[in-house]
Amino acid sequence: MSELRVMDRSGDTTYTWDPSNPNSVAVAQATFDTFKSQGYRAARMESDGAGEFIDSFDPNTGTILVVPPMRGG
Repeated sequence: MSELRVMDRSGDTTYTWDPSNPNSVAVAQATFDTFKSQGYRAARMESDGAGEFIDSFDPNTGTILVVPPMRGG
């Protein structure tokens, strides 16, 4: 199973999908796209804690961390 972890004011929510199941991939893709359209940033996370920002959804990624946009002021 792969996971999309979304951080927000209430903490975090985890969405999971099975890369071999097209229906669960479609739901995960739609969720990813919704947050990206709201200005959230996404990063592919490695098992050692390293990450790399990404702009597109890859259903074969193990963990994607999604964080809200930064606001100054």
